[in-house]
Amino acid sequence: MWLGWCGGQRGYTSAWGETTYFHAMVDSSLSLSGAASCGIIGWHLDRVTKIVGGIEFLIGLIDLTIITQGFSAPPRMTDFGESA
Repeated sequence: MWLGWCGGQRGYTSAWGETTYFHAMVDSSLSLSGAASCGIIGWHLDRVTKIVGGIEFLIGLIDLTIITQGFSAPPRMTDFGESA
């Protein structure tokens, strides 16, 4: 849904050559149900767990900001191939 909204395209061509059109109701309902599930899980966590998770999230966001130089450069790609 987000990419369809940002790109302004009504559809895209898949790897198999089929054109798939943007279905707003289906895409938004799946996104909203995922967000609702995450919200329900987060609501039922202990207070300490929420604080620790928030701290971990902020550390990750700060790390990503440093790596991407303020989100102006793409992050480095990690090569998981064997080193010779």
